[in-house]
Amino acid sequence: PQNDAQIAALETLHPEWPQEQRLGGRVLRIGRYFSSRYAEMVCQWYRESGYLTFATAEAAT
Repeated sequence: PQNDAQIAALETLHPEWPQEQRLGGRVLRIGRYFSSRYAEMVCQWYRESGYLTFATAEAAT
């Protein structure tokens, strides 16, 4: 989300999504996916809806 209105809209739709402070501002974590291709598809859907989204890869533990 890029502004308070977008954050409020997403919090209303998905109150279960945790909000985090990251470099660059507040983020809402949509979820974890095993497939990077699927994660990109989810991102694309939100981009087309006007939200700034990106997928990140976490290091294996």
